[in-house]
Order: sequence, then C-alpha cells, then structure tokens
Amino acid sequence: MPKTAAHASNRLISYIPFWLNVFLILSAIQLIAPLQHSIHHLNISLLEKVIGFILQFPIIVIVATIDYLLQSGTAALPLPQNLTIILRLCSRIIVCYLLVFYYIASTIIYSSLGVFVSYEVLQIAVLDFGHMSAILFATAGAPLLGVLVALSISILACQKIAPRFPKLFISLPKKLFYTYCLCFIITFIYSLNVKDNNPNFVTNVFKNSFPPTFLLGQTLDKISDTAGEPVLFNSSILTPQISMEEYQQQAGPLTSAPPVIFIMLESISYNHLGFTGYTRKDITPNLDSLFSHSIFFDRTYTPSNHSNLSQGSILASQYSLRRIRLETFQEINYVKPMLFDILHAYGYETAIYSAQDENWLGMRRFIESNNAKIDNFKHALDFKQYYQFFDGKIDDADLIHEANNYLSNIRNPDKPPFIYVNLQRTHFDYRLKPDVKGQYGEADSPMTGTFFNYGEHQKDKALLMYDNALHYVDAQLGTFFEHLKQEGLYDEAIIIISADHGEAFYENGYPTHATSMLDAQIRTFTSIKLPYQQTGVYRQDAISSVDIMPMALEALGLMNHPAFQGFQLLNHQRSPQQPIFSTGQSLIRADAAITQPWKFYISEKEGPVLFNLAADPKEKQNLYYSNPEQADVMRQHLQHYREYQTNYYIHAEQRVRDDYYAPKYQ
Repeated sequence: MPKTAAHASNRLISYIPFWLNVFLILSAIQLIAPLQHSIHHLNISLLEKVIGFILQFPIIVIVATIDYLLQSGTAALPLPQNLTIILRLCSRIIVCYLLVFYYIASTIIYSSLGVFVSYEVLQIAVLDFGHMSAILFATAGAPLLGVLVALSISILACQKIAPRFPKLFISLPKKLFYTYCLCFIITFIYSLNVKDNNPNFVTNVFKNSFPPTFLLGQTLDKISDTAGEPVLFNSSILTPQISMEEYQQQAGPLTSAPPVIFIMLESISYNHLGFTGYTRKDITPNLDSLFSHSIFFDRTYTPSNHSNLSQGSILASQYSLRRIRLETFQEINYVKPMLFDILHAYGYETAIYSAQDENWLGMRRFIESNNAKIDNFKHALDFKQYYQFFDGKIDDADLIHEANNYLSNIRNPDKPPFIYVNLQRTHFDYRLKPDVKGQYGEADSPMTGTFFNYGEHQKDKALLMYDNALHYVDAQLGTFFEHLKQEGLYDEAIIIISADHGEAFYENGYPTHATSMLDAQIRTFTSIKLPYQQTGVYRQDAISSVDIMPMALEALGLMNHPAFQGFQLLNHQRSPQQPIFSTGQSLIRADAAITQPWKFYISEKEGPVLFNLAADPKEKQNLYYSNPEQADVMRQHLQHYREYQTNYYIHAEQRVRDDYYAPKYQ
C-alpha cells in the first residue's frame, strides 16, 4: 500500500474511538432515558441489544469517514492556525448534532410505531426537512436541547476528556478497528442464522435494537432486491402495448361526450359519512345528496395507505407495488396511459386542480410522465395569493373558487371537460383556516404529538377537528355542485368521488394512516353518478380504487384499456377468485390481499395477519395460525402479486417494459 494511502487509512482508523464513544453515550441515553417516550414495552432482549450495537459498526465508519474528510479539508485550507482549529471543531460539532438529531428522530418514531428510522424516513426528511424538524423539535423539546448542549461541551473539552475514557476505547486504534470488524462479521452471521425458536429473531435484531441497525438491514434489502439475472416472463400474462389510435379503433367512437368530473378526497374511511351511518348524520349532507342518485360502493380498497402511491395508482389504474422501497418516481421506465390521455384523444379538454403540493414525493412526476395529455395543471404552489398551511396546501374553499373559475371562464366551451379536483382539509392535523369556525365547536387546545402517535387520550379532540374538517369539505363540494348546475353541467356529467385512503382513530391502536393495512386505513368509498341518473344503487361488493378509471370508460361506453390493471364493474361483480391488493411503503412496509370475506396482509411490524371480515368486521381476531389452509391460499395470492409486480417493474429487461403493459393478476 502506498505510504500516502496507508497514512490516510491510519488517520481514518484513529477517528474510530472518538465516534465509538459518542455512540456509547447516545445508546446509553436512548436506552436509559429515551426522551419522553417509553420503549420498554417492546421487549428488546439483552442479546438483541448487544447484536444491535455491534451492527452499528458501518454507521460508525461512515460518520468517522465524514469527520475525517471534513477535518482534512479544513486543515488543508490556507488559513491561520487558530481559525483552522475553530473550523475543524465546528465541523465536528455539526456532525455530532446531525447524529444526535438522527438518534432522537429514530427514538420518537420507534416509540410511536415500533420501527426505527429507516431509508424511507431519511428520504422524507431530506425532501421535507423543515416540517420534520419542526415535529422533532416540538416533540423532543428540552431534552433535545439539553443533549445538544451537553454534547457540545463534551466536544469542546474532548482533548481533556478523551484520556479519561476506558483504555479499551482510546488505545491501539488499529487493533480496535480490526477487532471490531471481526465482531461485526461474527455478529452479523449469527443474527442471520440463529433463530432460538423465534422466527422473528432476525427481524427483531434489525428493527428493534438500534436505529442504524434497521438502516443497515434496509440497505442490504435494497441491494438484494435488485440483484440477480433478469427474469423471463411467460408471454401469456403480458399484453402488448398499443397506440392510442389502435385503442380508439378497437373501442370505437363515443356515442356522447358528457363532462367527466373526478373528485379525490383526502383520508376518508367508508364509515365516516352520513350516508353510511356515521354518528353525526348531518356531517356530509351534500355528498349524501349526490350518493342518493349514484352508484355507491362502500367497500372500496385503495391501492395504498398513503397518498403518493394511491393517488397516482388510481389515476393510472395500476397497482402501487413498483419498487421495494418508498417509491418517489425518480425513474419512470414504464408506460402508464391515464384517463386524461384517453379522453384527450376523444376531444376532451383535461385539467387538474389540486389543493395539495403535487410535488410531494414525486406525485407530479408520475402524473405528468409519458407526455401525459393534461391541458391545465394547477396545484397549491400555483396559488400564492391564498393562505397556505404548514405543508404547502391551500384551503379547499380557495381551490373550489379556482376550479369554478376554470369551468366558467378558462376552459374551451367547445370541448367537453375532464377535470380532476383534489381536496385536502381532512388530512392530519385537520386544521381549518384561522378565520373559519368548526361546525361542531372548537377544541379546547391545539393537537399535540406527531402524525403517527398523537396519543389515544386526544382521540376525541382529533375526531372533533376531523369532523369539522369533513363537514367543511362537504360544504365546499356543495358550492361546487351548485356551480356545475348553474353552468348546465351537473345533470349530464359523470361525477366520480372517492378518497385516496382511509383515516384511523385508534380503532386498532393506530391513528391517521400509512402504518397498517387495517380497514380503517385502506377501505374507503366510491360514488359514480351517471348522466341524468335519478335513483341510487348501493353496492356492497368489494372493488379496488384501480377499478375507478376502467368504470369511467365503461360509463362512456368504451372498452377497458389494456394497460389498466383494474376492471369494469358497473354491470357485474368482481369474481371471488380475483383478489384486490394494497401496498404500504411509508414508515412500515406492508402488502395486503383481499378476497371477500378474507383479508390477508404481511406487515413488517405486525407480521402475517388473516381476518374473516364477515365474522370479524372490526378486525380483532387474527386467524393466521388457527386457519393455516386459508392463510396459505391468501399467502399465495400475495406472493404471486408481488412476483408479477416486481418482476415487471424491477427485474425484467427494459425491452419488456417497452413492449408490454404491466401484467394483470391471473
């Protein structure tokens, strides 16, 4: 090894003991006093703690490397010695602060969800640093500041403090480095192979010991997910791609071109409407009126339990599972024609009006990819004149005002309109604009806590605020419907309303969404009003939200598009053998398969779960171990779905995605 490289290696190794000490301190803080949250109920064994700590070694090396590069860079600057020392000290303090921030974030998330901060959370934190920082500082409060101050003092005095550490951690850094490498290898192999009659041992080691452990496990997962030779598809399950002109030739002409209006609501479960028997019967009068002369599905399962996957999947009629990790649509190397494209080809003018920031986690990239035929795209960031909430959303009343203005003054009156309207006030934390009063009174104090765990003691407050928000959204829809009538569009229009996913209020231990495949989070509703429809049809058979776009084509008298993974179900029911699928990729990964009355899902927190929804609609009794035959049937459905999706989107050669659509589950 060249002398320069050897010298750099030795210097890097010499940084290991310092950061090892920092990790010891942070781990002790986390395990002894985990910053206002209790993690003792998670039953982490001593063995798992030891293994988890040793498996932090790659993170220690990464942090030490960053520190070494910063120290070397500042030392190389042509600056006075005193200034160089100050810069080197500041760079180390910054690295320590980031490390403490990461540990506190992981502790908060762990106490809320039972999983540590992960690759997905790091992505979200980078994309929304301000919001995440506000939550973390508000939650950690004084302990965070105390730890940062204490750590700063320790670093400032590090030259005097370091020799006082046990000799094991400060002497012979090279031997320490090699010894730790050996411990890491042995421990890693042990954690992968030793089960001790506990099938979840490895999972517990990677998830439940220390935050970098889970990060390491996910990194290894990510590498393994994309490894291997490209798979060979059975051509019988693939449908060749066709041009829009070929589709039109097969589908034939439109016999009529009614306005098509698709309204996406945020975070509304199937049972939280006046129409479906919610306790506040007056909560959604305008929606209830529409439902009374629509085809109404109260058992609609969404393709995901969080928005950035579900909304795009609904618009494209394609299931959400495209990547193993959180999908932010950085690479869209597949085709996904949407209803926008089809109706545009038939002479419609297409528009999106959304109260949310559609850039969030790549949603706009997905919608606009493949040269999507959207004539007018307006979202929250385009309306700077309005009050914006902390997450960049605008108020639904302002969005409806803009949508009404589009229909009256902007659109081409010689073309039938297709408009997608996205309303957002029912998203956590359910706040209304400062000058808007809730229909059911005001909460006595603001909500505290985080999106993932605001505490069951605040459930009533959350429900009050949510119900106020839902009633407010309904009022804005009433304004929109009235405007459609004034414009002469309401009666002749196809009006579709659904929600991107549900919303939980601790029915089974979870609040909000993005954490579980329970019905509170993935079961919502769909309403389709056909032109001049006068009577209602109440459908209780199960559908998927990816069926919505195919049914819109069906309402127009057009055949289903071969790219759509959903089905046309206005005139018949889904086969009992045809499962519905849902995927979660936010903080907790999970996949679900539903075939009435059975529901099966695998969650990295809950493990395998099987419910009989007919006998147990509140999902209290897990039958996975008591009904192994049905569990095996459902597991096979889910396994085949995962294989179909990942083989096409991840493992297949690019030519497959260039020539064929994503396969439908057979």
